[in-house]
Amino acid sequence: MASAGCIAVKLGIESGNRDVLDGAQRAAIDFPYQEEIIACLERNGIDVLAFYVLGYFGDTEESILETIDYARHLNTYGAQFSIATPYPGTPWYEELRADPRFQLEENLEAYNQYRLVYNHPNLGYDQLERLKSLAYQRYYLRWSYIMEHIWRRNLSKRS
Repeated sequence: MASAGCIAVKLGIESGNRDVLDGAQRAAIDFPYQEEIIACLERNGIDVLAFYVLGYFGDTEESILETIDYARHLNTYGAQFSIATPYPGTPWYEELRADPRFQLEENLEAYNQYRLVYNHPNLGYDQLERLKSLAYQRYYLRWSYIMEHIWRRNLSKRS
């Protein structure tokens, strides 16, 4: 990929908690293999942007903190944290719509991965928003991140 000119890839890591991934029926590869793939890409000069999803049905505050820690451990060039969103027309949406306990948002414009659109069984709207903000703070406001991805890059561009 690098010899063909690839400079970056986006990877859907989604969660740092295997039980949450299994409960959401997400077919993620094993964590050690994820680390191996990321290390190989980075060794070959390819930046990695990892995507994480917070607020899957089985998520709790503890499992989201595990995901944040895993993201920090992977230390990719970039990380995006979004909110699990049951889009209209998907099986997950239909499952939630069939149960009045979940109170789906009626405004379809709200289905954008930036806010909680249903009554989560373990997390409130404000709690999930706080955890998403915490994820970005803990990820990007680290000395190791600054050294690895910003400071070194700027030095290499000057050379």
